[in-house]
Amino acid sequence: MIYVDILRRGRNDRADRFCLAGRFNGAGGAGGPISKLTVKGHAGYAPKGEDIVCAAASVTAYTAAGALNELCGAPLDCAMEKEGFLEIAVPVFDDADIAYRADIIMETACIGFRQIEASYGGFIKVRERPSKILGEK
Repeated sequence: MIYVDILRRGRNDRADRFCLAGRFNGAGGAGGPISKLTVKGHAGYAPKGEDIVCAAASVTAYTAAGALNELCGAPLDCAMEKEGFLEIAVPVFDDADIAYRADIIMETACIGFRQIEASYGGFIKVRERPSKILGEK
């Protein structure tokens, strides 16, 4: 099973100034901007190298990490990876345009994960929660 954990910053966090989630009532509309995305586990849908669920989750996560780096200037060390695990810690950006761009990237990745879950729910679970500590990164 692949678990995708989405952690959102508190609504009063300074990053909330540019939060896309507050601008629409979509899946992320109830919380602040995404501060961390963790993908862990193995789908077990098919043998290694043939697992389309694992491939879909991997490409979604790696695309988000790459886009944060290339389009927002996030440092490459914002993503930590090892076998069966990838964590993206989203920096707080002071520039409104870059913060908005980062929010779009992360919300788009979450939409992708939810779409994978809708088709392959027995192999991937998306869990979302607010941060427990205001401003948690």
